[in-house]
Amino acid sequence: QLMATDIKSASFASPALNLITDAEFYRSAVLNMFPDSRERTEAMNGMALGLLDIPARINSHSLLFSKLNLQWVEDYQSFVSTEEQTGLVSIYGETINKMLEIKVEFKMPAAGDDRMYIFIKSPSELYYFFGYNNGILNVCSNNTSFMQEIYDMKPRDLVLKMDDGETYEILPVELSTANAFLRRMEDAFLE
Repeated sequence: QLMATDIKSASFASPALNLITDAEFYRSAVLNMFPDSRERTEAMNGMALGLLDIPARINSHSLLFSKLNLQWVEDYQSFVSTEEQTGLVSIYGETINKMLEIKVEFKMPAAGDDRMYIFIKSPSELYYFFGYNNGILNVCSNNTSFMQEIYDMKPRDLVLKMDDGETYEILPVELSTANAFLRRMEDAFLE
């Protein structure tokens, strides 16, 4: 919620998703990703007005991105995002609909051990980094309120049980982890 509030409060400085020019892409995405329902129909109708609002009742995605352009980087055995700005549709069903500085990497080494990294920079210059591997979600941010919420959580609240019976643990990491990720993303296209 803190992340969504930060992004929304500073989003006047960010361009909106281009729902008019890319209407067919978004129509197809909504039809394929969400169940047939009144909410989906309303979301489809709202796109004509330039708003993609998919209620939390049918939108269970933690982060829902728009077009995420990826390129395979052999040296990293990863798909990495290629655009300076990517659309963020929603955070936990809360509508955002803005273009932001977002970096994503899906690391898929031949030996297994897949990983995912996401970096989102708010127009307020605050950023949020998430790295997931083997049931551990690394999190860091230069938003001190966001990090304080994590530090204040009870240890048992940092381990979450999923619907499939698996668990994952939220683990705060140093800002240097996010900085190392950003350097790797810059280097990916210099080679």
